[in-house]
Amino acid sequence: MNNSTTTGIFINKSNQSTDEIVPIKLNEFLNVLDLIVRLSALLIHFLYFLTVLLVKQMQKKNFFYLHHANFCSLLFALLLMGFLSERNEFMTIWSDFRNHSTLCHISEYVWSVIKSVQSYSITILALYRYLAVYYPIVFKRLNTSNLSLFVPVLAVWLLALLVTLAIKFAFHTQHGYMMCFDGYADPLNTLLFFVCTSTIDIIVPLAIVTTAYYRTYKKIKANDDELENEHDTHHHTTSTIVLPFQKEKSEATSITLDHQTTTANQSKPMNVHNFLNVFSMMHLNHHNHHH
Repeated sequence: MNNSTTTGIFINKSNQSTDEIVPIKLNEFLNVLDLIVRLSALLIHFLYFLTVLLVKQMQKKNFFYLHHANFCSLLFALLLMGFLSERNEFMTIWSDFRNHSTLCHISEYVWSVIKSVQSYSITILALYRYLAVYYPIVFKRLNTSNLSLFVPVLAVWLLALLVTLAIKFAFHTQHGYMMCFDGYADPLNTLLFFVCTSTIDIIVPLAIVTTAYYRTYKKIKANDDELENEHDTHHHTTSTIVLPFQKEKSEATSITLDHQTTTANQSKPMNVHNFLNVFSMMHLNHHNHHH
């Protein structure tokens, strides 16, 4: 009896169609891949902030906005970890999270706010670097006070919250079933929600960041070219040096030396080429003096 039952079970499994097996295998693969991505993101962020704690150079004020952008990304990674049970039931953290409508409503706001803050934090980082290149005085003043650095961050969070509330009530959106994502409504409002959030959270910040970094790059390149031109100009500028052994002005001999060599190497021995030039001029002058 047991043998026949066991055999029947194996027969049923062996007769399982390929169409049924492939989706199961694909779903298992996606579950594992999803878990790897979430855990990797969390690990990378923890390693980043561990590096910040260990490396004093990264604790300076000019890294503040970079740390804030990564902190927002860490919050997003943590929120993703909270929904592991949505795809990986064997890694359940809040097994009945989806059944708590209050928590899902809160999560709806959190998703939207964090996504907006992520975009805005990258934007203020680009503008901060833009100020460093184009307005160094303003940049210096900004770094003199902790309050001055915190104001843009507070403004970003406040703006993200206001935008989230305005869009939600404008399009009457609700949270979705899968991971309590935001932006679910009737087809028209869902489309308008998508267009609006994409414009405010993606297109506009991307345009600002791209423009800021492009202009910053152009300015830095122009500065480098200017310094290179100045270097070439100094390299070809000549100076007249009167040899100290000459006793009379009428007998003074002007020796042209490379300006960069004479200024940069004052405390260093004269190179062979310049030494030979001086020596030959001294010999020529001595010969003319005797004649």
